[in-house]
Amino acid sequence: MNLIPLVRGLSYADSNNIFLMGVSRGGMMTYLALKEGIDVRAAATIGGVADLLTLVNERPEMRTGLMDVVPGLTLQNDLPLRERSAVYWAERIKVPVLIMAGGSDWRVNPLTNALSLATKLQALHARYELVVYEDDDHGLTLNRADSDEKIVSWFKQHMSK
Repeated sequence: MNLIPLVRGLSYADSNNIFLMGVSRGGMMTYLALKEGIDVRAAATIGGVADLLTLVNERPEMRTGLMDVVPGLTLQNDLPLRERSAVYWAERIKVPVLIMAGGSDWRVNPLTNALSLATKLQALHARYELVVYEDDDHGLTLNRADSDEKIVSWFKQHMSK
């Protein structure tokens, strides 16, 4: 959030065309920044966690680790997970989002994360695109060149003239 004012202060930066990109946890952080209204033209995520609550239900071993780093998270209190999960506040995402996922991602189930968020955004008539690479992994390592092209194209499509 603090980088935006810094970029706007740089004489050589095009402060009308700032974009946000995150991979894995960075994808979740991208969604959180969008929730807070970060001033960007568009965003893209790869393997971004959009539903931590479902993730810990699918992978119970993650809860213990998250309890060490997520303030207020306990066995009885899931509210901190909802607060960090874009599927529960998708209406706060106001910029176009490119959601990319690997169909064989065992870390972040694309059906309960990417597809769930896309479904919420669709219901809200929000601007988004969902790309799932059927046999790819969490970082889209098998489709890196194609996914990079899609991200650049997405950002170019949303540039201010």
